[in-house]
Amino acid sequence: MLSHVICAKKAIYFKEDGWDFLVPFIPDLDCRRPFLQSIVQNLIRLNEFCQQNKIKLYVFEVPKKESLYKEFLSGKYGFDEKKFMKVSLAQESIRKGARKHHIPHIYPYDALRDAVKSDFVFFKCSHHWTDWGAYVGYRELMKEIRKDFPDMPVVTLDDYRKSQNWLQRDTFRRDYGVLWHFPQFFNDEHLGSTRKIFYNYYDHKDANKMVLKMDGFTKQFTYPHGKHNIMLFGTSQNENFLEFLPYSAAQTKYIRVNWGQVKGADEFKILKLYKKDIVAFKPDILILSISTDDLPRLRDLCSTK
Repeated sequence: MLSHVICAKKAIYFKEDGWDFLVPFIPDLDCRRPFLQSIVQNLIRLNEFCQQNKIKLYVFEVPKKESLYKEFLSGKYGFDEKKFMKVSLAQESIRKGARKHHIPHIYPYDALRDAVKSDFVFFKCSHHWTDWGAYVGYRELMKEIRKDFPDMPVVTLDDYRKSQNWLQRDTFRRDYGVLWHFPQFFNDEHLGSTRKIFYNYYDHKDANKMVLKMDGFTKQFTYPHGKHNIMLFGTSQNENFLEFLPYSAAQTKYIRVNWGQVKGADEFKILKLYKKDIVAFKPDILILSISTDDLPRLRDLCSTK
């Protein structure tokens, strides 16, 4: 086993095929009913704020890489199938609770599991999704948004130029590189195997018409062919997502909440930190785009402490 797999405290690496997965494989979620209800209650309160300001709220949840490729882990390396099912049911109860209160909660798991058959939906050596994975998620989100905003344009891959690179592109500035959880094993042998993997990238043909302004960990996009204004709060999964969403909107303002504007316990306190920004921007749509790992942090959404 040791000759094929490298295990560490925070990740596991399969040397033969180059896959890297974060530990723990299953999100740490308190599955008791009061805790789950407290998450839903914060979504309800955020939705009430949005309704008061004539904003439509959408919650968009990016599945965990380890759940989409769990066949690599199932029954091995401490992957607990019973715990996985228990946590999955608890997570689904949060989604159902939000939808019960007419808050669209989009979880594109099934679409991504199907998309795995066509291309990589996540990078092998990163916990971020690829352009292809982000595009599949974008399509699922737009299906929901167009129920309320039928005039919102939806881009297709025909609108993009396709390229390939063995390096990953998933950082805030969309630079090519390698996010590697095992620097002590990062050597010529690893680089050689990595270069055999080519990821598909998509860049919009009208990218020269998109105006982008960056300030810290905030991005604001202006596109002449889009409709409506979107405000997007979310985590690092959104970097590749932003290759698609801003081409549907007239203006998109993105605030990265993790490892960005604020560090520590205040990261997800949206109403405490950004209420004035939301009101000033006057979005038609507010999207809370998170990873499955972040579900417990939604208890902070409306905290004022």
